[in-house]
Amino acid sequence: MKLISAKIENFGKLHDRSIDFSGGLNVFLRENGFGKTTLASFIRVMFYGLSGDRKSQDEDNDRKKFRPWQGGTFGGELVFELSEGRSYRIVRTFGERKAQDTFTLYDAETNLPSTDFSENIGEEILKIDERSFRRTVFIGQQELETGMTSQINAKIGNVSEDPEDMNRYETVMESIKDEVNNLSPNRRTGAIFKKRMELEILQSEFKNKEALEKELTGSAERLKNLGDEQRTRAKNIEILNSRAMALSQYQDTLKDKMKYEDLIEDISECEKRLMEIQRRHFGAEADTLTPEERSSRINHDMRELDVRFRNGVPGETELRGIEKRISRIQFLHEKLDLMEQAGLRTRGKGYGGEFSNLTGIMVCILSVILIIIGAYMIFTDLSLVIGVCILAAGLSMLIIMLISQAVSGNHGHKSSGGNERHRQTIDEVYEEIDKLTSEVVMYLMRYYPKADFSDPDNVDFEAFRSLGNDILRYNRLCDIKGFAEELALKRREKAEFEQTHDIEKLRNAMRPGEDGESFETLSRKLQETTEEYNEAVETINRLKLHSQNIEKELEKIYEKERQYVLGLDELRELEQRYNLLILTRDHIEEAHNNFTKEYMAPLMSAFEKFYRILINTNGLREIPYRMDAHFNVNFIADGREHSTQLLSAGFRNMVELARRMAFIEAMYQKEKPFILLDDPFVNLDDYKIPGAMQFLDEIARSYQVIYFTCHESRQ
Repeated sequence: MKLISAKIENFGKLHDRSIDFSGGLNVFLRENGFGKTTLASFIRVMFYGLSGDRKSQDEDNDRKKFRPWQGGTFGGELVFELSEGRSYRIVRTFGERKAQDTFTLYDAETNLPSTDFSENIGEEILKIDERSFRRTVFIGQQELETGMTSQINAKIGNVSEDPEDMNRYETVMESIKDEVNNLSPNRRTGAIFKKRMELEILQSEFKNKEALEKELTGSAERLKNLGDEQRTRAKNIEILNSRAMALSQYQDTLKDKMKYEDLIEDISECEKRLMEIQRRHFGAEADTLTPEERSSRINHDMRELDVRFRNGVPGETELRGIEKRISRIQFLHEKLDLMEQAGLRTRGKGYGGEFSNLTGIMVCILSVILIIIGAYMIFTDLSLVIGVCILAAGLSMLIIMLISQAVSGNHGHKSSGGNERHRQTIDEVYEEIDKLTSEVVMYLMRYYPKADFSDPDNVDFEAFRSLGNDILRYNRLCDIKGFAEELALKRREKAEFEQTHDIEKLRNAMRPGEDGESFETLSRKLQETTEEYNEAVETINRLKLHSQNIEKELEKIYEKERQYVLGLDELRELEQRYNLLILTRDHIEEAHNNFTKEYMAPLMSAFEKFYRILINTNGLREIPYRMDAHFNVNFIADGREHSTQLLSAGFRNMVELARRMAFIEAMYQKEKPFILLDDPFVNLDDYKIPGAMQFLDEIARSYQVIYFTCHESRQ
């Protein structure tokens, strides 16, 4: 197998590059930072795809590490040829996520898509996974140390009837190792160790079992004695309860009897109040009317007044406002009369002065009479509204008369211009009268829409006095209605009571018992006995709770005993499984070692061949290294084996290169792979470089070698 060409669209820092490969040794001498390692990784990724998607570190995650610096999709093409002569072209692109990756395989000769291999083309052709690829033909600059994998082992063996036997060896041994560690009796995390500790803890908790069982028996006996005492108290409570209940029932009956008598008394009182208010409403004719006639007239008047006051009954504030307006109108009319009379006397040059004085005396007398009548009506409650109106009229006339006298006294001293002002004042009075009259009429029409208020100069305010009477009547009718409804409610309550109670039983109710014991005495005895009973109940409950706690503790102990027995069985099973796993591991390892003995010699021979080339010493007769059944190479010094980690970096690199080439020769008998070398000689000094160059020439005879270096001395 050899590489033909590569075309890189975007991959890491590489962009739009085309590279051709030849057979044998291909040397790429480029300066540091050119992207040699990136190119080597591109070849690997073309066969195996991106790895490390779950790694958080960029250097371990191919998708993060090789994403182009300018962003976007990245990938390219790789053309290769198999030993049988067929050539193919791999096209891969990579996105932000694995789901966005694409893979297409073409026949390089026909350029048609091929289904000979899938996106796992590396494994399908080379028969190894990426991990094994990295440990054999992909030799990185600081990744020379190799190691065995199941697939390398299987590839090297290649003598098993089932190659998967070796592939599974490492997995099986790792699983056995994990399981042995999980079961270990010596590790704190081992199941056997944990189980033994658990059984010791369980066994330590059985000590107080006998004491708890004895205490539980004593509690059970005490509970029995307390239960006998409690039953006696319960019987006494039952007797006292029966006696108290009978007495309580008698008291309830007595309460019902008193309630019934109160209902009868309330109905009688309500009937009396209703009759009294009806008499006040109907007056003398109340006794001449039948109940039906009274009810009919009340309903008729109520309907009439309901219509009148459908917008609500006027409030006291409203009535006082209208009353003030009417008084003001009357006052203004009287003032107007006096002003006009005063105007006539002025024009008559003093004629009739005696008549004016006589008129003032008459007006004064009339005002006093009106004041007396109004006050009488108010104090005697004959008619509050009318009395207020008459009183206001008397006061208004008296005030107007006094003003008129003052006006007439000063009238003789006014000039002709004063007559004009006098006329203007009269006009203002007329305007105020018209305004106030309009407001009163508008208000009265709300309640008396059919009344005649068409003549504003002769408005009759009798409707206002009727309004006061109607309000009084309406309030009285509402009181009658309220008393009637209350009476009906009481009668219904009495009827319902009679339906739900045995009235005869209520009348004949008698006190139970013969000893005259009071309910208070019974209640006190019952309370004392109940308190004793409750105290005993609390004692019993505490004892029961204590017993339950003991039972729970014993249940836990019994459960722990059961767990201890089961735990012993589980421990025996774990120990049997542990011993069986140890035995299985030893047998598998022995079988594996016996199996690998057959090809240890060829591998060691190949290792010696390549190491001799690298060491570049013809006089070295014996190679101071030894390989074990796991293909680990150890350094021999002073008759003892030592790890190659003790060697210098240069020697370690040569050992690992020779070991890798030994693996490759043993693994690939038919399809020879290409070998990627990313400057593996950086740790070699100048004396060892010639051997390294000879090593390149040697492996290039059998394999296509892609060698990357940045130093001409290692070319």
